Amino acid sequence: MVGFIVCLIFFLFLSMKFLSFESLLSSNLHLSSGCKPFKSVDGVYRVINGVYILDLTYTAVSLFRLYKFFSILNNRGIYVTFVYLVKLFNRKFLKLITRYTVHNFFNNHWIYGSLTNGHTLKAVLLAVAWIEKLRKAKFRVPRSVFRVYSKSFVLARDLKFSGISKFVFFLNLDCSGLAVKECACTNKFLSGLCSPSFDVGLIDFYIYSNCTNEVSINFILKFVLASYFSSFKV
Repeated sequence: MVGFIVCLIFFLFLSMKFLSFESLLSSNLHLSSGCKPFKSVDGVYRVINGVYILDLTYTAVSLFRLYKFFSILNNRGIYVTFVYLVKLFNRKFLKLITRYTVHNFFNNHWIYGSLTNGHTLKAVLLAVAWIEKLRKAKFRVPRSVFRVYSKSFVLARDLKFSGISKFVFFLNLDCSGLAVKECACTNKFLSGLCSPSFDVGLIDFYIYSNCTNEVSINFILKFVLASYFSSFKV
C-alpha cells in the first residue's frame, strides 16, 4: 500500500512537471542555446530583446491578470484592438473589458485590411451608414451590395471608434494567420492566446524579425486555450 502511494506521488510529480509552463515553453519555443528564456517577476518570461511571454496557465489568476493588463494600458491612454476569428459561445469577458475602456474588438466578420489601414476601416463604416440611410428611405438595395453590407454592419456594430490601435490582441492566434501577418507587416504590438500545439515557426519568425527590426515589439501570451473557454462554464 505504501509502495502504491509512493508511486502515485511520484507519478503526480512527473505529471505536474510535464504540465508546467516551463515544459510547455521549452517544447514549443525553438531558440538557440544562448537565448534561453529566464523568469522575471509575476510569471513574465523575457525571451529575447523586446519579446516577452506571460505565464497564464492557471485560469483563475489568468483572467484577472488579463483584465489588469488591459486596464493599465487603458489608464495610460493606450487602447487595444481585440480580434477573434471564430465563433465565441460567450462574449461576456470581452464585453467586461470593453465596457469601461476605450478598447475595440473585431469579430469573425473581420475584413482584410481593416486592422492596419485607417482608410479601409473608415470606408467600411461610411458604407454601412450610407446603405442604412438607403434602407430607411425604402430604396431597394442590390443583393450583392446587401451581402457586403451585412458583413460590414456586424463588424461596425462592435466598434466603439474608427481609430487604428498599435496594440492588437488575438483571442485565437492559431487561426488568425492572415490577420497576424497583416499586423506584423506594420509593426503592431502583437499579443494573443494559443494552444501549446501552435506553429512555433510563426513565433520564431517574429522573434527573429524583432532582432533585426527594433521598431517591432512582439508580446505573446501563451497558455492552454481550452482552460480559458471552460472557465465560462464554472
